[in-house]
Order: sequence, then C-alpha cells, then structure tokens
Amino acid sequence: MTDHPTMEHGTPENKGLSSGCLLLAGLVLIGGSVVFYGFWQIWATVSDFEDGYLDAGYALVEGADVVISEPVQVDTYIYGKHSILIEKGSLADLALISNDAVIGGIVEGDVAFLGNDIEIAEDGIINGNLNVTMAKNVVIRGRVDGEISGTWTRLFENSNSNASAAQSTNTDAGEPRPVQ
Repeated sequence: MTDHPTMEHGTPENKGLSSGCLLLAGLVLIGGSVVFYGFWQIWATVSDFEDGYLDAGYALVEGADVVISEPVQVDTYIYGKHSILIEKGSLADLALISNDAVIGGIVEGDVAFLGNDIEIAEDGIINGNLNVTMAKNVVIRGRVDGEISGTWTRLFENSNSNASAAQSTNTDAGEPRPVQ
C-alpha cells in the first residue's frame, strides 16, 4: 500500500498564492488605476482652467463664499470654494470656478465657468459669450447675448435669451425646458 499524504481537517496544504487571490489583486489594481485616472483628469481640467486665466493676467479673487457687490473693473478669475455671487455685473471678462455661481447685473465681457451649477439671474445680462467648461446645470433666467458653449448636463433657458447653445455634450435625454 502506498502512503499518501493526509490532510488535516480535510483541507489541502496551501503553498503559494491561489489564482483567486491573484485575480482579486489584479482587479484591485485595475480599479485603483481607473479611479486614479479619473481624479487625474479632473485635476488636469481644473489646473488648465486656472492656469489659462491666471497666465493671461486675470486678477485673482478667492474665498469660501465669494460675494462681489460692485461691478468688476478688470478681467478677474474668481475661485469660490462653495459659491460665487456677482451682484452688479462686470465691465470685464470673468472666469469663475465654484460649486455654484449666480450672476446678476450686466456683464460687458465673456464669462467662463467650471463647476456644478451656474445661474444667470433675472436681472443678469451677459453681453459676451458664456463658455461652460463643465457643469451639471446651466440656468439662464436673464439673458446671454453671445454664444453659449461647453459641456453641461442640463441647460434651462428662458425665451428672452438671444444666445444659441453652440455645443452641449452629456445632455439629458429630454429637451431643455424653459425657465419660468
């Protein structure tokens, strides 16, 4: 009779990594790489937006909740960690990066936005273009006389706006509805 190695408690002796462990490690590595790549893309977009305007000589205004209560006089890059409120417009171009931004008054230049939601208030008029680098919602209660371009999920536009939406990617399935 041949002697066969016996297993204690009915389990085989485990030597080295099993294929299941290797598969799990591979999936974790791939998943981590995808997440890292996504964060890197977001960081690159924000960095390019910021660098582009600051390198062009825009003045910098920053804070958690930024409220601008007088018309902006020079091209300005505004970073609001939570929100931005422009109460009385601008005589220059604006670049805004924030979770939420509201523009009131007359803006005599272009507006660039990167964030979650941007709203042109009922008294808000942009006499230039609105370039949305990335946003979830673009709400136009006032008026944009130039072109609206960029990437957003939803565009809500009232009938007073003279602008045409030049480009929209990642829009929702339905047509944009008018703002009341």
